[in-house]
Amino acid sequence: MLGPVAQKHRGGTVKLDLSTSLDQPVIVFTVGGRMDYLPDTLDSWSKVRGIDRATLIFLVEPMTGNTDLIVSPSDVVNECLAMRSDAHQVLVTVNDTRLGVLANPWRAMQTGFRQSEFVILAEEDAPVSDDVLEYFAWAGREYDGDPAIWAVCAHQIGEALGGPELAIRSRHFSPVVWGTWAHKWRRRFRDTWTFDYSNRGWDWNINRMLGEDDGLVIIPARSRSQHTGKYGGAHTTPDMFADTQSWSFEPHYPPQDYRQAEWFQYVEYRHDGQARVITSSGGLTLPAMTSEGGR
Repeated sequence: MLGPVAQKHRGGTVKLDLSTSLDQPVIVFTVGGRMDYLPDTLDSWSKVRGIDRATLIFLVEPMTGNTDLIVSPSDVVNECLAMRSDAHQVLVTVNDTRLGVLANPWRAMQTGFRQSEFVILAEEDAPVSDDVLEYFAWAGREYDGDPAIWAVCAHQIGEALGGPELAIRSRHFSPVVWGTWAHKWRRRFRDTWTFDYSNRGWDWNINRMLGEDDGLVIIPARSRSQHTGKYGGAHTTPDMFADTQSWSFEPHYPPQDYRQAEWFQYVEYRHDGQARVITSSGGLTLPAMTSEGGR
């Protein structure tokens, strides 16, 4: 059960149908306590159009670790509660034990689906564009009935792949802010989640399953999220930080008439764990984009 430390209500909380879920979105945040990043991330969310209709649920880890970037849960809770002036509802809970980067996202999604038919997973070090909820609402309606589409990602690593109105069918899942539907969560993610590193983590496992089952995700041609956690993360080190960046991210976009691009993106993972992103239009294969950004 979700036991909020503090909360703000404007009316009761009930599980919503898909249309209402997209108009009144539920966003779940995993928060490890890195206060160098959290304020800027929440500031970006405060500027998102539609945030006043959203429910924000924060799952905060207890204070552990050996980095001075980690602060006490009470400080983190207070920072999260500052969103009360922007969002429809804010719920904050501190986990009884540290779940870590493998289990806390799963618990966050499970928590969100108690209230909504579409849930967005966000992180403390991932600022977003101000139209990100409009993008998720469009994609949530557009691809709900498409069994080939497993999830909607806000992040697109690398250079722009088209105009800001374009969405692309891709075989590359990025965990830097993403969402999915309750029925696809149950079918594709809930029971196949990786709680250890047997498949290099849950996000790598999703990419593995996409390849094996011909699954796809939707990504924006221009990223709607950015990874800022250069220091203090569980996996990202300063040396590899550049490889996680989107070069197309912008904090502001005017309202868009979103539509699907005519091309398709997929990723080949080599045996050494590196990836190359290949974008195709019809029968044409463009030069590969490496994780270092070269062509």
